[in-house]
Amino acid sequence: MTRSGAPAFTVLWRVVVLGAMTTAVVGQGTDAPSGFTFLAPVPYDTGEAGPGEVEPGDYNADGLLDLAVRTSGNGSEIQLLYGDGHGALLKDPTLGVAVAAGFGSGDLNRDGRVDLAVSQQGSSPGGGFGPCGSVPGTMVFLGSAGPLPFVFRQCLAGHLGVTLTDVATADLTGDGRPDLAVADDGLWGLRVYRGNGDGTFATTPIAAAGAGGIRVYGPLVVADANRDGRADVIARTGAPLGGAGGIATFMGDGTGGLRFLSTPAGGALASHAGVLATAVGDVNGDGTLDIAGVERGRAVAGEPLRNWLFVALGAGDGRVYSASWTALFPDGAVGDVVLANLDTDGAADLVAVHTGGDSARLHPGRGDGTFVADPTVLPMGLEPKFAAVADWDRDGARDLAVVDLSGGSRSRTWVSLQVAAAGIPDLVVTAVKAPAYAAAGQTYVVSDTTANRGTGGAGASHTRLYFSRDPRVDPGDADVGAHPVAALPANAGASSATGITVPPGTATGKYYLIAAADVAGAVTESNESNNTRARRMYVGPDLTVSGLTSSVAAAAAGTQVSLADTTRNLGAVSIPGSTTRFSLSTDRRLGATDVTLGARAVPALSPRATSTVTTIVTLPPLTSPGSYYLLATADASGSLVEAVETNNTRAIAIAIR
Repeated sequence: MTRSGAPAFTVLWRVVVLGAMTTAVVGQGTDAPSGFTFLAPVPYDTGEAGPGEVEPGDYNADGLLDLAVRTSGNGSEIQLLYGDGHGALLKDPTLGVAVAAGFGSGDLNRDGRVDLAVSQQGSSPGGGFGPCGSVPGTMVFLGSAGPLPFVFRQCLAGHLGVTLTDVATADLTGDGRPDLAVADDGLWGLRVYRGNGDGTFATTPIAAAGAGGIRVYGPLVVADANRDGRADVIARTGAPLGGAGGIATFMGDGTGGLRFLSTPAGGALASHAGVLATAVGDVNGDGTLDIAGVERGRAVAGEPLRNWLFVALGAGDGRVYSASWTALFPDGAVGDVVLANLDTDGAADLVAVHTGGDSARLHPGRGDGTFVADPTVLPMGLEPKFAAVADWDRDGARDLAVVDLSGGSRSRTWVSLQVAAAGIPDLVVTAVKAPAYAAAGQTYVVSDTTANRGTGGAGASHTRLYFSRDPRVDPGDADVGAHPVAALPANAGASSATGITVPPGTATGKYYLIAAADVAGAVTESNESNNTRARRMYVGPDLTVSGLTSSVAAAAAGTQVSLADTTRNLGAVSIPGSTTRFSLSTDRRLGATDVTLGARAVPALSPRATSTVTTIVTLPPLTSPGSYYLLATADASGSLVEAVETNNTRAIAIAIR
């Protein structure tokens, strides 16, 4: 399925596991704490047995949200349920597709209507073929205003013996035209089909580098994982020869090329091996992608093997994640995981579908990367699997749809509509602005916005500011300021500027400025666990190579190359003289096997100062022809203490003939 992200990620989607018989459900809770109130779920028949993804969208171009549900019985279907704008759904004729493995939606021919791309595994168990015949392939269907909702446009043929697992639609080539990312179970792993802008695609795909033999499973998440302005793909993966699965990022180059990047050893995700479901989004409000999921049977602190929910916070480079939160998940089969702001407090909430418990479990988010451990449990049919979140009744509160396995020879979709609690305020901090770098003992003007996201007025309160090593308020955090907040009606907010002093003697490193609304508890709120928001701040100096150019883009081994680098101190504290070293590498990362080409001295740099020098280096004479990278690394010896130690290297490509 298509899961697109932008620099500010608001809706978080997930990976699911496949099962047998299908049911889809929409419902609203009745006893949900922390601002959740859902009505009893309403079932809708969705045809063939076999569970599949459910994806909201306006599939008939009437301006109202609908649902598309994939089923995988004897000849698959994409079942369309048209919304009436009041929370009810009407079943429409289906789109028959043979053995569909996954689908993605988007405007593929840019005509304003939603189109579909569907992965076909091959012939159906009953012998039927889809438009791609008996071989696996990706089918393109364009939205139509005619009697049929979709019209077949193109088949992108796969390969016999290859099982396609999912497809996503997004602009992966940077030309403004939608492309297709197609995943499989190990021959190619992941490929990109370049879009022509008219609903057709180039028939020769671009294979992701390093992905051959990697089992890639959807839904695929398309987002800018490392904040370089280029679309990347995040997916759940399996070992080449089977075994436990993990999570990986395929880094995009902006032209359709993707490079497989496994979870780094030692990272927070490295210990999460039997991953059953994942969701991606910004759970702590720092503008970087985080990952939530459920893993199978990891032993924690001597506990027996169980299922665990986990959250890992991203550093913004697509590689490094830090552990943030875990919670025990009930035994039994696991379905979907979804991240979305269900209670409109600005913080992502987590929905985990418990197939073995016939329910969806809602964990309210605190906005700092942690969630309320004791969930709201919503009964959702029998053996629920897939889930989606959207506002089908247009009341401003997001609703929940779940597909389950309880329909016998038929499948159902359950929809549960959420209603907001009436007349209760809910104070949240929606924004914190502060300098990225600071110095110990210095004073800075920061600002924050406190808002009332509830349905009732809030009396006067105070917002307090803390300086902390993590994004949560702890007893030892430094209290650096406070300001009054006037009474706020529902859906109103107020911003304030405050002078704070970074505690003298603060060591060089990463910190957080936390704004906490109503710390004195003067206002009774519908949700008392979402009152904080954190802003990352770095204390001390920070060297980086902000610019690197080469005199040539290609050269013969043994020749000289002129490298011009700019080494910059991003920090707010001066840094002593250092050395910037140049290396030749097969990738963009500095490694032990990279060849040192030379170095140059960098003088002491005051805050935000730069040093630009051109250095002549010689390419190693015996280097084999091919594609390489020239690296420049600030403080290559690692002798200086910096606020950030992971941003010292810059890379540019060079071809050696």
